[in-house]
This record gives sequence, C-alpha cells and structure tokens, in this order.
Amino acid sequence: MTKDYRYVGHRAAHAIIAEIGPYRVSSDALQAINQFIDELVLQLLSTSLSLDLSRIKLALFSIIPSSLGKNAIVEAELEVKTFTETEPIDYEAYERMRLLGVDSPFPMDRIIPLVRYSCLDYCTLADKDEDENEKSNSQPKDDIISPILVIYLTTIIEHVAEYLLTTIGRMAENQATDNIRVKEVFWALSDDSQVGELFHRFALREHLES
Repeated sequence: MTKDYRYVGHRAAHAIIAEIGPYRVSSDALQAINQFIDELVLQLLSTSLSLDLSRIKLALFSIIPSSLGKNAIVEAELEVKTFTETEPIDYEAYERMRLLGVDSPFPMDRIIPLVRYSCLDYCTLADKDEDENEKSNSQPKDDIISPILVIYLTTIIEHVAEYLLTTIGRMAENQATDNIRVKEVFWALSDDSQVGELFHRFALREHLES
C-alpha cells in the first residue's frame, strides 16, 4: 500500500460510523479508506491537469457521475462562497494558480505534494494532534496553492469520506459484525453503485485482493 496519508483519523471515523452502530474500525481498514481518498485526489488532478475550480468540477463529474459527485460539488461551492464572502481573497494569487498548465505542461510532480499536504492540514476529519508535528516538518513550502482551492478540494474529500464510512458501516451492519476490517471495506466499495466502478480502477483494489 502507498504511504499512509491520513485525511480521516480514527476519532472522526468512529464518530461517523457510530450513527449506524458501535463498530470498531481497524487501522488497516482506515488506511484503505484513506488510500481510496488519496487516489481520488490524484485522479482529479490527472484528469483536470489544472487547479481551475471549473476544470476540477468537470473532472469530478467524469470520475463520479452520480449524486455523490454532484452533492460533493454543491457542498464545495457553498463552502467557497462562504469563504469568499467573509475572508479577504488574494485573487491575483488565485489567478496565477488557475493558469498553471495553460501555456506549459501542468507541473503534476510539483503540485501533488502541495495539494496533498494543504488538504491534510485543512481537513477537519484528520486527527490533528497525531499528525500536526509530522505535517509541519514534512509539508512542502509554497504559496502557489490558493485557500480557495484547498477549501474546494477538502470539502469534496470530506463529503466522499463520510459517504464511504457510512457505506462501510452499513456493510458491517448487514454482516452482523462488530469490527470493520479490510474485507468489509473491500466488499462495501466493490458493491457500491456510486464508487464501485471507480474502486475497480484504483490500485487499492489490487492491493486488497492480493
């Protein structure tokens, strides 16, 4: 499995799943959920080849052409609207970011770690007290990533993460098990009508099958 990027921590995972039942999420299961989210972020960037919100929106619609993708976009746009109405915005910086890849190849290798760590830092589902020191020491330093983009992508991440956890919790409920392990994650993602097709294209599926 790839490096463990923890967009979702144990506390948030258990809080979301607790709405379905008192299920315990194993560390391996949570790592699999986080890898799914990380692969989704990479897929969004490789499909859009841009940090322009409109192109990321189109990329998400092409990757998850269902109510899950549409609802994630609605939430992301609302969060950005709230932010831009209440906080000072450096629109020149946003425009520079938005134009990346227009006149030259999109710098994917440079952008991926910047986007990852910016979203990890902003994500409310992460266990900040566990990861804060690690992030502060390892996060790439660059001002190219606009807060508008971070809010937009992180809202999508959180919406999808909550959906995944709810779906997996229901799988555990149907299986009458107290513990959510990797196999529950695999079954839930494989059978789900909204993310199943995407899951079958991800490296995560091959890893969980091996």
